[in-house]
Amino acid sequence: EVAGLGKQVLTGSQTAWPPPPPHQGKGVFFAGYPGRERTRATDEEIGFGVLHGILVASSVNDRNISCQIDGKYLVETTWGGSAPADYDARGISGAPLLTLVEHRGVFSWRLGGVIYTANDNLGLIFAARADYILPDGRVRAYDWVQRRRPQ
Repeated sequence: EVAGLGKQVLTGSQTAWPPPPPHQGKGVFFAGYPGRERTRATDEEIGFGVLHGILVASSVNDRNISCQIDGKYLVETTWGGSAPADYDARGISGAPLLTLVEHRGVFSWRLGGVIYTANDNLGLIFAARADYILPDGRVRAYDWVQRRRPQ
């Protein structure tokens, strides 16, 4: 579909699918459109403000990535200023979570996951790992049996 529009897909440093997940304790970044930043300009127009930031992948497991908004890292809104740890980021679901990649002094990115929730009470952002997205765009089913602990 993208090629049919005469456009090119951006992949950052990613050379194959699926991309490896980010490493726990390493940098990730995102940009999404939280509900609290939406404004109605006219009856036909809505403005969408962006929340963007650089965080650390606090936890990476076999399915999810979580990041804590704790004020130590850059998280800003379109209209300027840092977002506090209790900032209501709900509405950024579907935004990409990008892995910060450094190779021989050159910084790039690759898709790490897709944000599925932002919890303002805990200051957490959760993303599903990108390796659950199949090359055709479908999502791989999660193997709940594999997840069970041996008895």
